[in-house]
Amino acid sequence: MLTNEEMIHLEKILSDNKDLFEKIQKDQKDLESYILQKQKYKKNQMEGIKKAKEMGMHWGRPRVKVNKNEFNSAAELYKMRQISSREAAKSLNISQTAFLKLIKNEKEMR
Repeated sequence: MLTNEEMIHLEKILSDNKDLFEKIQKDQKDLESYILQKQKYKKNQMEGIKKAKEMGMHWGRPRVKVNKNEFNSAAELYKMRQISSREAAKSLNISQTAFLKLIKNEKEMR
């Protein structure tokens, strides 16, 4: 049998734990709500991206437009080491980096 003092102490422990338990439950509900909200946002975002792609929308920087014949001749001169990549790019009015990317993509296409 518990004494009166022990009962009071036990009730205090239980009531303290009840508050803690309620706080944990509230935090858990808040976390679940946050996760559901993020999932809904992500789903809506993916649907929007899908619709935009179906409509032909393009993301990113526009592709460099280069005349194929001019590129091929500059690329051949570059490959034969008659001109540098910088000179080839300048003749095509594009950056050196863009020229080197086109060369790299050309190799990957083969």
